[in-house]
Amino acid sequence: MISEKNDVRLTKVSLFFFSAFMFFLPIFGGVVRVNNLYHIASTLILIAFVFRKNVRKFVFEQPVFTRGIVITALMLLWFCMSSLWGNVPAMTGSALKHSFYLLIFIILFSLACWQGQKTRLIALIFAGIVILNILIFILVDKNNLFTTRLDNVFFGEPDNVIDLGGYYAIGIFCGLILIRETGIKWLYLPITLLFIGLLLTQSRGPLFSLCAALLPLLLLFKRQYISHVAIGAGILVLLTLALIFSHVDHILVARIDSSYTQSFTRFGIWQEGLRLIAQKPWFGWGLHQQLDFVNDLGNRVHTTHSLYIAALLKGGIVGFIALLTVTGYGLYMGWQQIKQKQALEACMFLFTLFFYITQGMFLIGNAGETWLLFWLPLAVVFTLPKKS
Repeated sequence: MISEKNDVRLTKVSLFFFSAFMFFLPIFGGVVRVNNLYHIASTLILIAFVFRKNVRKFVFEQPVFTRGIVITALMLLWFCMSSLWGNVPAMTGSALKHSFYLLIFIILFSLACWQGQKTRLIALIFAGIVILNILIFILVDKNNLFTTRLDNVFFGEPDNVIDLGGYYAIGIFCGLILIRETGIKWLYLPITLLFIGLLLTQSRGPLFSLCAALLPLLLLFKRQYISHVAIGAGILVLLTLALIFSHVDHILVARIDSSYTQSFTRFGIWQEGLRLIAQKPWFGWGLHQQLDFVNDLGNRVHTTHSLYIAALLKGGIVGFIALLTVTGYGLYMGWQQIKQKQALEACMFLFTLFFYITQGMFLIGNAGETWLLFWLPLAVVFTLPKKS
């Protein structure tokens, strides 16, 4: 009995620091003090794993979750090992450390959910993203609101405005999950603020990915959802009217229209990536390999602007298959989520897969954008409810 109480106490303390980390991560990014919260949480849970058999058993008693962790670990290991034949072999140890942190991140999130803290944790993430959005709205230069694209407004926001749009989309999913779990419909108000923020970033990728990821919900439509659909439709109508009467709708339309011409720039980047991939197709160039060329617009390009092209470049065909194995298993787990009436969790992961088609920052690194935009949705979809 005393041992079980110690297990519970140690787990609760670890999850407290993890919850604080998840709240502050979207607001301040991966600053040292925020990361320290995660280091404390991960250290405590590692102590629990080593010395507490009950904790290990509780975390790994679901075979589907354990398989997901193993598959993810193998993918991370391959890309870490690719550093050995890449241009920075000395960084292999650092990559392994970050990969280990990412696995613990997934485990901590799942443990929090299985301890009955999922709603609270989702609420903290949602609150953090909403606070970031409000701070940006306060600090942005109102005279250049539609030209700055909310870029470089607040020191804690992502460096890339596309990732900021991704944050807002993840926040929208978190808000919808909270509405499903609590029935509190006034949460549509902060969700609307996040959607306005997403529009003001003028980032096409997050917006299109969000719309595409929500489409499967139409196939799962039931009569009891009519009130939510009516609220969502009303919000969209009001936003459309506001854009038209404020005479800024043409800015967003022009930005979307430019997708056609700018898509050729992306194709040029992908062609350069594929040219390098063809030179080392099987094992790739290593984890830290980047592009380095000047495109047709005269800009020097370093990223692939696609996670999937990046996987081929860094890890070759083997690494690409490893990534597809993880994402494929995530889709399988998404179907399991749908069967347990948690379609929004599956849709959040779909958003990630769509989002990273045109966003190429790789996945292994310190706490930052990818932790919220890839690893959080993966942890969400891996975490099925515990059976009673």
